[in-house]
Amino acid sequence: MSVIRPKPPTDPILHCPPPVWPDAAVAGRFAAAVERLEGLRGRVPPEADAAASLLAAYGTRAAPAPRRASALFAILDAARRVREGVDRVVVLADRPERSIVDLLLATCCHPFHAQLERPERGGRPRVFTLGEDADADRVQGVIDLLGDRAGDAIERRCALCAVGACRAPGTRACRAAVEGHAAALEPLRVGCAAAGTVPPADARTLLLPVAGSSDEACFPALLPAAIAGIDVVRLLEGMAAMERRFREAPLDANPVVTFVAVARALAAAGGPPVRRHLLPPPRWPGLAVWAAGLAATDGAPLTLAFATAVTVGESRRRLEPWSGDVAAVTAAAFDAIRLPRADEHAIGQLLALVRLARGLEALQDGGAAGAAR
Repeated sequence: MSVIRPKPPTDPILHCPPPVWPDAAVAGRFAAAVERLEGLRGRVPPEADAAASLLAAYGTRAAPAPRRASALFAILDAARRVREGVDRVVVLADRPERSIVDLLLATCCHPFHAQLERPERGGRPRVFTLGEDADADRVQGVIDLLGDRAGDAIERRCALCAVGACRAPGTRACRAAVEGHAAALEPLRVGCAAAGTVPPADARTLLLPVAGSSDEACFPALLPAAIAGIDVVRLLEGMAAMERRFREAPLDANPVVTFVAVARALAAAGGPPVRRHLLPPPRWPGLAVWAAGLAATDGAPLTLAFATAVTVGESRRRLEPWSGDVAAVTAAAFDAIRLPRADEHAIGQLLALVRLARGLEALQDGGAAGAAR
């Protein structure tokens, strides 16, 4: 058997505008929006290419760098120490970061990762998420899973991972409840926060060179993803591929531009932009939660005028014969995003598409507001 490993696939994801528009006026507005967005594409700041920057600092054969000094190396090193030292990890995060962690666990791990025995998990910890949306039953349930007997055996050792700022009152309450059972927790405290935040005095906090907004929640989520064994380097490579595609691809083949243009085409002349609702596969609620939260931060009306289906062509595990995972655009959907498969590279592209589209929309909304004044 050859020892050469095949190169993982890196097929691009696609945004598919509706094949038939409601009327000629909407089709005309779509074409005009695509042309208008061309001028804005170059105004998206270089800081938006955060994934490419993290990878460049980490170092590649094409662009060598002092890898050990990079933020990505620090994340991978901290994740390795946690994996080797504990069996259960409680991730505490506000809604944006927690939704991304939940999405990555649902798409890039075994569907029952936390239920598998440690050897079947490849020695990786069980991961449980808590945050502002967690109710009392879930918090108490996680505490029960931590156990009440500390010891040297790795199966009895736990860790707390605080992701992002953790400012929401519900998140702080969850942390207080879990830390109240410190007898079940090892003294290991690992956090990941965006640059510019003040690390808590009782935690070792990794600072990422990205903004601390909801748009960037996917970057602090890299730490718990790496703890669970997800290939975060490949996830960032998918994000960087979409960043490069956004900068270089022709407009009609640019998924970020067409994604934004569809929403602009459906807006009434002179009216506020309409909002979309993502319809991902059933196990991916974190994607819809994160995207909806981004739309809620700009103060615009939150009327959900249309839906975008997120479909997957190939799952990680194939059960033959099986037709249950054949992707089909939901009848309620207006357009679609098609992923070739559910893996780190494709999910990275999807995350970058949503965050770049949000930045492009913010630029256009800001320009429209300035013109109105």
